[in-house]
Amino acid sequence: MPSNELDTQVSNLMVAELIGSFERYCKDREEVRSLYPWADRFVMGLPLAPWQRPAVWSADKQQRFIVSMWAGIDLGTYMVNRKSKFLKNGSLCYLSDAVVDGQQRLLSIQKYLLNKIAVPDVEGTLRHWKDLGKVQRRRFFSIGFACSQIHSLDETDNTEVVIDKNRLVVTYSVGNLRCKCTMKPTNVLFVPEYEFTLIN
Repeated sequence: MPSNELDTQVSNLMVAELIGSFERYCKDREEVRSLYPWADRFVMGLPLAPWQRPAVWSADKQQRFIVSMWAGIDLGTYMVNRKSKFLKNGSLCYLSDAVVDGQQRLLSIQKYLLNKIAVPDVEGTLRHWKDLGKVQRRRFFSIGFACSQIHSLDETDNTEVVIDKNRLVVTYSVGNLRCKCTMKPTNVLFVPEYEFTLIN
């Protein structure tokens, strides 16, 4: 049987686990960016893998995702490369701590925390993050959002993106693993379906 070369693990985390990196990034963006000179974009304080597509979710889709979070709907996972290595200049090497998948969902959370998205409360009144009290904020931070973690600093630049009217397919390699992510629209979100194969 194939070995788990990427030491892949899924951790059942809460939204609160993302807050530390986001607060650090908001406090000193230049310092964080200097650690990841290869990263052009960040989400929730984490660097994005270079092959990640641009932010494409509409404001409505982002709002529906946040509503789904409050409603307790399964959010799936986001994927982060947890292997990192410091270079002699003090920065972290290519792909350290990179978000490999889940950018759209993480960006929705980020926009919500920055008061750029409002969601209806039980009475239908639109409320921004700034409108919430401590109890409501603690409830949001305690929402489960699993993190799939891989451990690899090897990336082959052979990413392929195919878009048609019914789906988006992103194929890329991380280490010896070929990843294919198919996004199909549903009534609520784009639901990812993954296929993983070892490269010979």
